[in-house]
Amino acid sequence: MEGVKILSSLSEPYSHPDKLLIEHLRKVGDLCRQNLSLKKLNLEGHVDFNILKDISYLIGVTHDFGKATNYFQEYLKEKDESKKMEMKNKAEVHHSFISALFTYCVVKKYLLTKDLLSEKYYQYLPVISFLVVKRHHGNLDDALDEVILDPKDDKILEKQVNAIDFKIINNIYNQLFSKINFKFDYNFFRDNIINAKPIYIYNEIDRYEKNYIRDLSHQEKKLITYLDEEDTLFYYFTTLLLYSLLLDADKTDAANLQEIKRIKIDKDIVDDYKLHLFKDIDKKKKEINKIRNEIYNETINSLDSLNLEKDKILSLNVPTGTGKTLTSLSFALKLKAKIEQEKKYKPRIIYSLPYLSIIDQNFAIFEDVFKFFLKGKTPDSDLLLKHHHLSDVSYTTSNIGKEEFENLSPKDIGKDLLLIEGWNSEVVVTTFFQFFYSLIANRNKSIRKFHNIVNSIIILDEIQAIPHCYWLLLNKIIHFLAEKFNIYFILVTATQPLLFNEKEKEIK
Repeated sequence: MEGVKILSSLSEPYSHPDKLLIEHLRKVGDLCRQNLSLKKLNLEGHVDFNILKDISYLIGVTHDFGKATNYFQEYLKEKDESKKMEMKNKAEVHHSFISALFTYCVVKKYLLTKDLLSEKYYQYLPVISFLVVKRHHGNLDDALDEVILDPKDDKILEKQVNAIDFKIINNIYNQLFSKINFKFDYNFFRDNIINAKPIYIYNEIDRYEKNYIRDLSHQEKKLITYLDEEDTLFYYFTTLLLYSLLLDADKTDAANLQEIKRIKIDKDIVDDYKLHLFKDIDKKKKEINKIRNEIYNETINSLDSLNLEKDKILSLNVPTGTGKTLTSLSFALKLKAKIEQEKKYKPRIIYSLPYLSIIDQNFAIFEDVFKFFLKGKTPDSDLLLKHHHLSDVSYTTSNIGKEEFENLSPKDIGKDLLLIEGWNSEVVVTTFFQFFYSLIANRNKSIRKFHNIVNSIIILDEIQAIPHCYWLLLNKIIHFLAEKFNIYFILVTATQPLLFNEKEKEIK
């Protein structure tokens, strides 16, 4: 092959300079499946959860298939930085498109073996998987644009397929696919890329076309064009979920990020903090404190009548200055404990506000509560995290110990940023911008945290600050996420806007 050194059949391909491809694929696939397995979704009537877990695993183990080409392996081994930069810009070295096609073929075959490929919701999973893998190093794009292929890609794909040792690929994927009892004919993929079939019009050959071009440019294009409008949110958020799982797993393994363990939080810490804070209150403040306590107690007592299946959109309507920050945190912590006991999963708490000034103020209150809980120790980032564009790029955990920010290397800062942006914390305090851009966005960086939003308790404070033009959209999104992805919303405000047509559960 011109310009490419053929590797020995004994050579093991690498995904990164210090990481074997098979090990990276295995870890990413396992993380995708593991992180999804921790979720509780209500997708009955759409897709089987076990099938979705298998799809997430298949996406994980196939996302870097294209790194097995000799083009990529030679690029990875090149020591000369100028030559390496030159090689990086060559289309043959790029791996996302060929990997996406492999994922597409694998997911289609998997669904065929389950007799599900023609079913209403399942038929979209191959193209969703294709989109997710194709853009795992970029940002999501218009689905129709993605399935309209550039003729130049065809020649490059042929060269890439011919630069893969399929004996090695067979060995890698026989091991990886056996985990879900799945077998795949690798010649089927090769034939899809290499061999063209005649297209007949009026019993005469009009042109020759390859299977993958026909499938994507015709079959998948038709599916996307005639997407059922009533199920748009299901397809959209399923794409976001699978994309988020892949992005987070890929970055976690590639950067060798530490595993962040979940932390148990006492549900009564705000009660204890309040007793300590107000034990020596002066007479002038007793009257306002009495009002605060009435609101607090009434709110907390409403938990007893809460139906976790039905009451997922809640409102806390209280006047400014009556302690809504502590009240909403305490309610969320007790709701978290109730969910853990009854539903058997661990929700995170995400507290979102419109303005940076309020964020810093409320974060300071949260920090004081947790400092009291930790007997004066500042909470680490795995317990309490502040995330906005001006936040410190420093992530600390209780099992490693706090390091001074100025002593961190650029590599450490990069890892900290990944952990912060992934929202790997029990309680996250953030902006509306950060939160809503994780739900309505195409950016890799924004969507990566989405799977950590699923199953969370979301406190939206000062929700009246959201512009009126977005209310209808948010109404639909919040209802869908509450119903299907078990996200609990607490809308906190002194003046509740008409965001919802029907009356949500009012907790005060």
